[in-house]
Amino acid sequence: MLPLQASLRRRILIPVAGLLVTAGLASAAVAFYLARSEANELLDYQLKQLTRVVATGGLAVAAPTPPPNDPEVDTEDDFVVFVWDEHGRLIHRTPVAPEIERPASGYTSLSANGERWRVFSERMGTRQVAVAQRLDLRTEVASAGALQALLPVLALIPLLGALIGWIVLRSLKPLRALSAEVEQRAATDLRPLPEQDLPEEVRPLLHAMNGLLARLDVAMTRQKRFVADAAHELRTPLGALQIQAEMLDGAAEASERGPRARALRAGIARLSGLVSQLLAMARLDAAPASQAVELDLLETVKAAIAELYPLAEARSINLGLTESETVPLHGHPAGLRALFTNLIDNALRYTPEGGQVDVSVRRVNRSAVVTITDSGPGISEEHLERVFDRFFRVDGSGVSGHGLGLAIARAAAEQHHAHIELQNRRDAFGLRASVTFTI
Repeated sequence: MLPLQASLRRRILIPVAGLLVTAGLASAAVAFYLARSEANELLDYQLKQLTRVVATGGLAVAAPTPPPNDPEVDTEDDFVVFVWDEHGRLIHRTPVAPEIERPASGYTSLSANGERWRVFSERMGTRQVAVAQRLDLRTEVASAGALQALLPVLALIPLLGALIGWIVLRSLKPLRALSAEVEQRAATDLRPLPEQDLPEEVRPLLHAMNGLLARLDVAMTRQKRFVADAAHELRTPLGALQIQAEMLDGAAEASERGPRARALRAGIARLSGLVSQLLAMARLDAAPASQAVELDLLETVKAAIAELYPLAEARSINLGLTESETVPLHGHPAGLRALFTNLIDNALRYTPEGGQVDVSVRRVNRSAVVTITDSGPGISEEHLERVFDRFFRVDGSGVSGHGLGLAIARAAAEQHHAHIELQNRRDAFGLRASVTFTI
């Protein structure tokens, strides 16, 4: 989870930092432009006001001006004044002022002596007064003012970046704590992960992880119970085989060896059947969903009936289809075969000789229902659910088995998200097993 956190920090901080820098630079550019425009407007206003002061106060207001050759005076910052009489003759010019033609009234930008000047001219009575200022000086003054307005904006960008980084890291602190807890856990510790103090956006993911941990816990518990039960169930037939093998070795007469050899072969057959069912159960528990294919449910049921028909015929049991509809289904061929062969085999085992086992496949609305009905003794109501437990057998039934057939059937049904149900028949003796698929 640590690499995920680092990636999450990058995914948050890099776009936010880019957005912050872009917005900051854009704001700085706008602030610089506005401040410079305001400074230029202020300088234009000064030109206008100074022109009117000179015009109303006479030449004495603008004089005396320092001599242009005075080394102690910086004439670069001076305003220069021009005055023309009613005949258009220049009657006054500041000594440092350039020679210019009489401008039109209002603001004008012109070139003189290789420099750019900003001029404001206004006619006052019989005279025309103009005040000018170097554009280089105006640009310098305006830029200096704009930079002073710009500096706080530029200084704010790294401060905001650091603050956003701190907020993001603080927000991810619960994830770091969760990562540390997960790293320290043992592989068998499947307790739910704590969800408190986590962001709302992370909680759905954590809730799903806790659901997965719960399912893993259930699966591991079932596996542990299965291994323990399997070890217990295998201990008895293996012990019996060992005893039977020893008895066969101890038989001195041929007449004694025959029955003991047959008993040994029967024991091996029972053990082989138990191991086969254990392997079937293990395969169902581990079957991946990617093995599912499109198949015909009716054909799968027919294949299961054909496989068990010799057993029904040997016991004179009438086994056949009473209803049959073609139903396409997305499923696991091996799992469905295990589901139906175990249900039909269970019905045949508990049906007395000469009895009947009916199988039907039909559609019901948006579902497919497979029903196996037998004419056996049925099951007591208290055991209807327990018979699905692994290695559970009803006492006194008189039928040999390992207690795995119905457990395998339920596992196969769960693999296909199907519902399996056992009911005692109301119309006669027997049991009805129904498997419902959603299609």
